[in-house]
Amino acid sequence: MEKTKIRPAETRDREELVKMRLQMQRHMEASNPGIWRITEEGMLQTGPDVDGTLSDEDGRVLVAEEDGMVIGFAHGHVARRNAYTPRVVGHIKTIYVKEPKRRRGVGSRLVKELCLFFRAEGVEEVNLRYVLGNKEAEGFWRSLGFNPVIQTANTPLDALERRLKIRPEQSKPFKKTF
Repeated sequence: MEKTKIRPAETRDREELVKMRLQMQRHMEASNPGIWRITEEGMLQTGPDVDGTLSDEDGRVLVAEEDGMVIGFAHGHVARRNAYTPRVVGHIKTIYVKEPKRRRGVGSRLVKELCLFFRAEGVEEVNLRYVLGNKEAEGFWRSLGFNPVIQTANTPLDALERRLKIRPEQSKPFKKTF
């Protein structure tokens, strides 16, 4: 059995994090054709997005490494708020483990390390989002006790207008009032 090391991500991990983020996007798109699809511009934005993640002052990015190769990563972020309880929430923003390394406890180890970070930050509750139809994510998160509490749904505007029987000639330019 290979020895997996979990460590904080470093700038030198950037390119591998970008690759894994794009692999995760492809996996999610294959899991559910209804989700938003990444564009060429979105792919180009992935690097700067990873840079932002690595510099997240309220977050922690971890990588799983075997034999000097990054095989997975996780990003957790802490939000503090006064308008709702719980007041301190840990968000698991992203977690991804490369295909041949899944189902070996790597994801659980990444989540354990995020939990240590969350505890140190006073987090009261942890939340996350995953794509419906991503069976691996659904099973993994359910096994850790996560239960859906909010459903996000979408439909193309054209389809909604057809269902509402809105005719094109009824559409008028919207005047902003602010």
